[in-house]
Amino acid sequence: MANRLVRCVEGHVFDAASHARCPTCGSAATGEDTAPQSAPSAEPSSRASADVPTPSGSATWRWVALAIVALATVAGAGILVPAANCSGPAEDLFASCRAARLAELQRVEREKAEREKAEHDRLEREKAEREKAERER
Repeated sequence: MANRLVRCVEGHVFDAASHARCPTCGSAATGEDTAPQSAPSAEPSSRASADVPTPSGSATWRWVALAIVALATVAGAGILVPAANCSGPAEDLFASCRAARLAELQRVEREKAEREKAEHDRLEREKAEREKAERER
């Protein structure tokens, strides 16, 4: 006897010849026939049957799990390796402290050079104005 497999509105597959409504959820068939089968095959079907529920969106859950592991790894790096305390006798031991101190020294030197140049330019302008005033007399 040939089975007439149909889907309900919830997506469950059932035999319309045996059941008027979906035996899983009780909803009506959509009218969408699946390929008729003469007998159940011994091989596992690639489609899920009505009796065996499959998790919907299992690939999504794999991505969610991967994202959680990635976030835990990134967050754990900050927990397992605490930030260096750059004040105290151990500040020379941390490369990050040495780099921060070097950057601060370079910034201070740059600002000092800018102040000296500004002062030199101011003195040069004043000198040029004095010479101009003397020539005009």
